[in-house]
Amino acid sequence: GKGGGTDLTSASSKSGTSGGQSSSKDSGSENNSGVGIAASVAVGVVKTNNTAKITHGADLSALGDVTIAAHAEFDASAKAFGAALAMDNDTNIAAGVSVNYFEGTNKAQVMSGGSIIKGAHITVEAIVPNGATDDFVAWGAAAAGGKGQTGIAGSVAINIIDHMDTEASTAGDSQLNASGAIDVNGEVRLGPQTLAAAGAFSKGNALSAVVDVTLLHSHTTAFIGGAADASGAITVNAERHMVPTELDLPLVQPKLTVVAVAGSASKGDVALAGSFIASDWHIDVDAHIGAFSHINRNGLQTANAGQTVSVTDERNEDRVRRRRPRRHARLHRYWYRAGCRASAQDDEGIYR
Repeated sequence: GKGGGTDLTSASSKSGTSGGQSSSKDSGSENNSGVGIAASVAVGVVKTNNTAKITHGADLSALGDVTIAAHAEFDASAKAFGAALAMDNDTNIAAGVSVNYFEGTNKAQVMSGGSIIKGAHITVEAIVPNGATDDFVAWGAAAAGGKGQTGIAGSVAINIIDHMDTEASTAGDSQLNASGAIDVNGEVRLGPQTLAAAGAFSKGNALSAVVDVTLLHSHTTAFIGGAADASGAITVNAERHMVPTELDLPLVQPKLTVVAVAGSASKGDVALAGSFIASDWHIDVDAHIGAFSHINRNGLQTANAGQTVSVTDERNEDRVRRRRPRRHARLHRYWYRAGCRASAQDDEGIYR
């Protein structure tokens, strides 16, 4: 090592390299054949790992600060838009299907092997830099209609965050020795957004239906597994922030997480609109010091009043917003609407 502030190990990942985006648009042709059909499918898959680690028992020493940092911002999106809008067709049919899949990790680790880390201020952190957000977006939209007898529109949006694991940790046989403070921080800022929308209109019958599915699994942990000695404060902190993403509309930008919108309008017998939302969220936060860790027990630093120890987890979130409006209009006989929502959420915070 050498004097001065030293950033010994770092890793970073941003949307330019680890993000993914998929979009698709389709418009039905205008013709007199009687049927107009438009279908759009978008599939996005992102698998990424960002890691900063000390391995094989490497010893590090610096007169200044020591930083082991994994900084990552992950973005992934899939958007599909289908439109069959032809005034002369008897029937117009449109569909939009989007599937967004993500799995990733962001980790800063002192691995097993007996590493000794010495410095003024020691930081081990796996965070989202500069207050950024990991955005995971799936949009499926469809519109169908004209002066004909039938308009049918359907959309499906599926947003799967299979796992988003964040970890800042030191192994059970490692040792941290700081003349100042020691900070071990794990942080994630999640911004999922799933939108399914469909609209249909005609002179006869209009049918629209949407399906909106969101799966989110996230685990954030920060821990000291080995020994740690510091002249200043020792802090172990794990944070999870839920940040609803703005919906980029021309006049307003509402913050929404899960949206399913279906609308139908007709002059005929039937206008039918239905929507379905399913959400399955498992999110946990864990900050701890290992059962066999030695904290300020090795006589490496002189005892003083500034030697404090803090272990905290934080779950700070804006309100998660779900919307399931259905709209219908009819000028003659019958209208129907339907809506259903199923959700499961497991949100756990642990500190010990």
